[in-house]
Amino acid sequence: MSRYEHLKKKNKKGFARKLTSTQKRFLMAVVFGLILFAVQLVMHFKK
Repeated sequence: MSRYEHLKKKNKKGFARKLTSTQKRFLMAVVFGLILFAVQLVMHFKK
């Protein structure tokens, strides 16, 4: 059990180090923008 917990902790730390809060926000904004863009394209082509 302790070994599993240690692995979980390690993975969490590594992930947090890779992505800072600002990067997370930036990624969310990019994804949101892409989705809106795709929706607009679909609406445009349907007309």
